[in-house]
Amino acid sequence: MQKQKILLVSSVPPPYHGRNVANEYIVRFWPTRSKFNLLHLDTADPRPINTLGKIDLTNVYLGLKYWLRFILIIIKQRPDFVHLPIGQNFPAFIKDSGFIWIAAFFHIPVVIHLHGGYFHKFFNKSSRLKKWWVRQTLRRVLASIVLGENLRHIFADFIRNDRIFIIPYGIEGDELAQIPQRTIESPKIIFLSNLIKEKGFIDLIKAMPDIKQHIPEIQCVLAGNKGEEVDYQEAQQIITELDLSSYVEIRAPVIKEAKLNFFREAHIFVMPTFYPYEGQPLVLLEAMAAGLPIVTTRQGTIEETIIHNKNGLLIEKNNPEAICEAVCEILNNPSKYYSMSRNSQERYTQIYTVKAFIKRIEQVYNSLLEQL
Repeated sequence: MQKQKILLVSSVPPPYHGRNVANEYIVRFWPTRSKFNLLHLDTADPRPINTLGKIDLTNVYLGLKYWLRFILIIIKQRPDFVHLPIGQNFPAFIKDSGFIWIAAFFHIPVVIHLHGGYFHKFFNKSSRLKKWWVRQTLRRVLASIVLGENLRHIFADFIRNDRIFIIPYGIEGDELAQIPQRTIESPKIIFLSNLIKEKGFIDLIKAMPDIKQHIPEIQCVLAGNKGEEVDYQEAQQIITELDLSSYVEIRAPVIKEAKLNFFREAHIFVMPTFYPYEGQPLVLLEAMAAGLPIVTTRQGTIEETIIHNKNGLLIEKNNPEAICEAVCEILNNPSKYYSMSRNSQERYTQIYTVKAFIKRIEQVYNSLLEQL
């Protein structure tokens, strides 16, 4: 029996961010024994993350180039499904709508995959004409995937409820899961994400003087790609003005072995994000695999990932005092610390492995085949 073909239309790293990494996992770990063959159109744009979703000549050129490649793959390979990560602003959606309309022309069903939690806000803020275009485009979509139950509503007005699927991320975290249990003497806080103000890294820096008063031996290391230069400069200015340089450090991004060592040396992960596009930060899953208690917020699907008082604490956004209280509550209570550490690793093993992630995507297509 000939296998069905799924055409994944997506970018992979670089740059490194959640959607690209998740797409790379799909490409790398798609099982050879699956009843579906995976094809991949790499819509790469290796420029910095702050160029994403903007209208410029390069993005226009890339959009046209990838639409043409998409048509050629359809003609040559004739896929049975198109799997398309969907953009969360209008320039990105215009590019993605091109793929949807082309697939509709060739009568190929499209499954959109939302890697964030901003789509409904983007839609609600749009003009009447833009809303009309979104509605007309999504009428050509067969099904959608979202990261958590609290994002299901995003497509409720566009797609049948039985064709809105919940698939949380999974990661390749086995090496992280082998990190031995830590002692909490001389504890270290880590933050790992793009250095964008909305990710909460400046709020963490602001919280550090108060944390230092309660835990004198504390250290804090923040690592990631620069976002806006103004955010990075603000962070450096705070470190200088508050004389934090002896215990607060900003590093370049860490990958591969450096990332493994970064998590190995850490005791607690803090990411007080209020990033509007947030879905399910992969770095939280990495921290869970590494057995770290986590302090974060209820942004995107985080509250479905980090269970308050079980494997971390969920705090108010934009609140350095809340960061301090949460960090001190965990680090000054060894029984709570070790319980959260164990619970983090157990949740990763039970729910958030890359194998589970790929299996859930396969199950979506099995379900759709039964319905069609």
